[in-house]
Parts: sequence; structure tokens; C-alpha cells
Amino acid sequence: MRKQFPKRKIAILVRSRGHLEYILPALREAEIPWLANEIDRLDSLPVITDLRSLTSAICNQADRLSWLAILRAPWCGISLEDLHLVASWKINISVYESLSQLCSDPQAPKLSADGQARIHSITAVLRNALAAKQHGRISRVIRSTFIDLGAELLIRTDAELDSVERFFEILQSCEVAGGLENFGDFEARIANSFVSSAADTQANPVQIMTIHKSKGLEFDHVFLPGLARTSRADDKALLLWHQRLNKYGQNRIFLATLSATGSEDNNLYNLLKFEKAEKSRLESTRLLYIGVTRAMKSVYLSAALADKDGMITAPGSRTLLATIWAQMTESAIYASGDNAIDYITVNSMRPLIDQQDPLQSSHRLQRLTDDFFANSHQSLTTADTTLDAEDADEVAATVLVSENALQIEIGNLVHESLQNLVSNKSLLEDENLTQLRLHWRRRLELFSFNPTDTQAALDKIETSLLQTHNNSELSWIFDSTLEQSAAELAMQSYAKGYVQTHVVDRTFIDKKGVRWIIDYKSSEPPPNQTAEDFIDEQLELYSGQLNRYRSLFSEEQNEGVKTALLFTSIQRLVECATLSTK
Repeated sequence: MRKQFPKRKIAILVRSRGHLEYILPALREAEIPWLANEIDRLDSLPVITDLRSLTSAICNQADRLSWLAILRAPWCGISLEDLHLVASWKINISVYESLSQLCSDPQAPKLSADGQARIHSITAVLRNALAAKQHGRISRVIRSTFIDLGAELLIRTDAELDSVERFFEILQSCEVAGGLENFGDFEARIANSFVSSAADTQANPVQIMTIHKSKGLEFDHVFLPGLARTSRADDKALLLWHQRLNKYGQNRIFLATLSATGSEDNNLYNLLKFEKAEKSRLESTRLLYIGVTRAMKSVYLSAALADKDGMITAPGSRTLLATIWAQMTESAIYASGDNAIDYITVNSMRPLIDQQDPLQSSHRLQRLTDDFFANSHQSLTTADTTLDAEDADEVAATVLVSENALQIEIGNLVHESLQNLVSNKSLLEDENLTQLRLHWRRRLELFSFNPTDTQAALDKIETSLLQTHNNSELSWIFDSTLEQSAAELAMQSYAKGYVQTHVVDRTFIDKKGVRWIIDYKSSEPPPNQTAEDFIDEQLELYSGQLNRYRSLFSEEQNEGVKTALLFTSIQRLVECATLSTK
């Protein structure tokens, strides 16, 4: 019809959103543009469901269902047999640990060659994501991981692309201090958001809406599908009521309660129940009338009815078709030609489906091709290439550290220990160090690093912390008695319409009234670089970030502000020159 009459307005009207369950995917498959307002929920798209699972998995390693879901998502797409191996391998550990062990443990059950390649690739990407979330904003981590997994290659339509962007907008708006404070609220925001498939009105898209929404509108051609689908059945209400006017024009109300189980309902309850059903029937008639009268040239009514012994069964009483069924069947006896009712016989596939073994039958699973996994993924990359200058230094730092997941986790543990050292002076004493090392080891083992690398990391963390703490020129930094002493201080600023959260590693006012802002750095110079060149490089990299921290205290009355980097690996405190904020 659109090809025959490209300029005519066409609409599909339904009783409820649920009646579009099969219609919207069919329109997408046929590449027919359509426009809907508050019809297609964001979480109804598979790509959004997969993104939600990915976000939940990165935020919570204990969410086994989400972790298994991302293994079945198109960017990985392992077989059901391989998925079962992953799910049943050592159920007392996380799915992420299972993935790491299945790829490296010679005693583990063997995955298929295809499954092993896919799992090895996705595990490398997820390892980087878990490490990067400790330092970066969760929205950036999920976006980068989404790209690294190759998921963008699977987006087929502009609607899916727009929906993905909408997902990340909601994710960013739900961030608190770079993470998700309430995942339930985030899921609710996604569930209550809608997506439209066609924003280009010049393409004359098919209009899709509920019959209620179509009031006052007109279209050349109207389709009313699913007329035999029943509305949701009402449970027997505990209390029924009916408002009426008495002969004096006064408001009165009838009330009736549901009888006890096994007892007959009283007459008043049955009367009010009948009144309610009659009201619903009249509402259905009115609704169908509204739908039919939206058409100026033609209207198409369709329904799926059961066939019993060669006879069409009547629709249910709670359907829209039931309101006109008697008249239709009566007129159909005498109708012929264009006025006759068209019937199309559809054989159900359910018996055949019921006989199939889901583990043995083939599945049409959309997924990345084997060629994509021929080469291993590179480490986590940043997806946002259009960031403003205000965020550029911070993102560059995140990208640099995210190249090595072990180094990131070392930095996290050093930061955590230095934060606790301010409030607990005996933290690094011999009696506490054994338990502290045990805590560090457990944290590192969550990432399934090589045991030799884990041991080297533990030694590095302990050495850098002890040498920094015992350095007489640096120990004053951790004095909790200093004025306005704070560690990991979260502050917010407002710029360009966005609220940004900043976390200052260490800040205080010294005895001379000077505000200090110190950022901890656990990285160390590479073998081929001198300490001075390394420090200059780090100052250039983080000067913008420190300058923004400085601006947070611009209104404070003090004797000046000093910003500095504390390098725990070489035990150096290096002040950063003031940059202009104009």
C-alpha cells in the first residue's frame, strides 16, 4: 500500500502495547519506517537487554545470570553446550573466575575450539573493564567495553543505534561519583523509556499508537490488528462498588464484599460484577468505534481465531471483535465478492516445536563471525573521541592505566591503604601487615592474575607503602590532626549543564594556612626512562586535573593553594605549577 500510495497516511492502531509484540519486529525486518510515541519500550530491544546484562555484570561479579547472559549475547555467542560447562564449573566461584580457569587450567573440561576462542577473547576485554571501573566513570567503561566486544558491528538499524545512545545517556545521568549507586533505579529508568523507529517525517512513516491515543486524529488507511486478543482478565475483587444518584439527586454508593471461599457470592456482589462487565463491554464497543472512524478511505480489521472441526470458533467475550461478531457472521452469510470475509488458514507449529530437543536442535543465533576472533582484542580503548578539553587529561590518564589491569589494581590497593593510613596510624605496623597482605592477595586473586605476578604485586605494594610512610620528608602528609584533613574527598562542580564529581586523594590546610591538594600515583618509571623525565611526563599528563581540583577551592579563604603528585614508587612529592583557568 505504501508503494502504491506513497503520500497517503497509514496507521496501525492497537488496544494495548502488548499487541505489537510481533508487529514491530516485522516492520523492522521489512525496513518499513514507522513512528510511535510511547509504544516501543527501550528494554524491548535485544541490544538494550544485552547492554543491561553487561552493565550489571561489570558492576556486580556475583550476578551469575547477567554474566551467563553476556556469554550468550551476539558479541560472544557461545553454544549452549559450552555455556553449560561454564555455568557448572566450580559453582562456588564467580562466572568470571570460571572463564579464566577454563581457559588456563589443564584439568578443566574442554570447551569446543570455537567456544574457547570466543571466551578467551571476551575474558580479556572483561578483565580490562573490571580493572578500569575502579578509576573511570562506569558509563565510559561500559561504552568502551561495548565497542571492544565488537557489539557496534551488530547494530543493524538507526533505531538500534539511537536506542544505544539513549541507554548511555540514562546510564550517565544515574552515575554517582562515577559509579551506579542504585542499580534498581537505573533499571526502572530504562524500563520506563521509549524509543521511536523513525524520526524522519519526510519518509511518511507508518503511524503506530494505541486506539486511545488516536482520538481526534485521521488517517487515509487504518489497520486494526489483533481484534481477537483478550484484555487482561480481572481477578475477583475483594470489594466492588457502584456510585449512583438517588431520586433527590444525591450521591449514593453501593458496596459489596467478596464471599468466603466455597460460599456463593451475594446478590449485590453479583449485580455489581455484572454492571462492571457490561461497562467493560460498552467500553470495548466505543473503543472499536473510535478505531474504525479514524479511517478516511479504508480500514482493515484482522484477528486470529481457532479452527475447530472446520468451523471458526467465536472470539472471547473480552475481545474487541466480540462486539461486532454477531453482525459480521450474519452479514457474511449473504456477502460475496469484495464484501466477503477473507479467511487464511494457518497451521500451528507448536506440536513440532514441542517435539524438538532444545540442546540437539539447531538455533538461529545472531553472533559475530569466527573471523572476528581470529586476532585477540586489544586492551580497553576509550569510546568518547569528542570529549571537551576539561575532561581530556582525566580520560588520557584512564586510558594509560587501563592498558595494564594488574597495575590498575595495584594502584587501587595503594590508594585504599593510604586513605586508611590517615585515620589509622598503626595500619602498617607489623601486627597489622600480615592481615593487610592477606586482604591484598584476596583482592588480586579476584582477577585471576598469574600467581608469580600476584606475588610480585604484593611485594611492590608493601615496599612502596612502607618506604613512603617511613620517609621523614613525606610522613607529615598523613597527619590527621592537620586542619580540614580529608582523604578521598568527593566534591562536585557544575559546568556546561552537567554536574561533575571529583575525588581528591588527600587535602588539608598546613600550619601556614596553605591548602594542599595531593594526588597519589603508584606508577613507576620504565627501565629506559630517567626519574626526572618520568616526573615531567606525569606532571604534563595530570596538570589539568590538578588545576580543576584547585578551582574547587577558589572561594576558600586561605594563604594559597598548592597542588602536588605523590609518587609512592620513588617516594617523591612533586608540586605542580599553577595553570590559568581563564
